[in-house]
Amino acid sequence: MKQILLVFSLLVFSCIENTIENEDQLTVEGYITLGDFANVNLTNSIPFKGVIDSLEVIKSIEAKAKVVLSNGNETEILTLKKDASKFPFLFYRSNTIKGEPDKTYKLTVTIRGKSFE
Repeated sequence: MKQILLVFSLLVFSCIENTIENEDQLTVEGYITLGDFANVNLTNSIPFKGVIDSLEVIKSIEAKAKVVLSNGNETEILTLKKDASKFPFLFYRSNTIKGEPDKTYKLTVTIRGKSFE
């Protein structure tokens, strides 16, 4: 009976551990300032497996999303841009919508079949 309980316990804990490791969490960081274009950074969580090197950090940058910004009057799909002087060096930027006083903005990110607003 103890052997069956031990095997069952190992299976349950193995499944739980694998589920936690495989879950990616998307972080959305964005800003729009008065008179300037919107900037949005997308990164994925990095599972902790001991040492995290620069390659793992670079792979966390999300560059395959569709990012849409709306100000109530206009809607724009943001463009992926590169700026090697900052991290993350890939970011999404608006080309027409700029920050205006008393405006409310809506951001929609679509990735891997899921949408986030």
